[in-house]
Amino acid sequence: MSPTFEGAVKDYDLLLPNVFASSSFVATPLDSTATIYINNIQVASGTARVLSFTAGTVTIVSVSVLAENLFTWSNYTVTVERLAG
Repeated sequence: MSPTFEGAVKDYDLLLPNVFASSSFVATPLDSTATIYINNIQVASGTARVLSFTAGTVTIVSVSVLAENLFTWSNYTVTVERLAG
């Protein structure tokens, strides 16, 4: 993933070789009471969500973190490009 994750950076790119049809996304918030969503599906902190990608396409993956106050969101996007065969 590029660049390396940093909380202040909101957009990332992932180039996925054609031999990989899927990738695991794992998010662990700094605050253990935060709630994590990957593509709008709630996941437990540190738990992998496996997503599949079609060869030759670009897919946007959203990662959102909701603070304990249930008001403050941090939203990130990962643009995944799976190379064609």
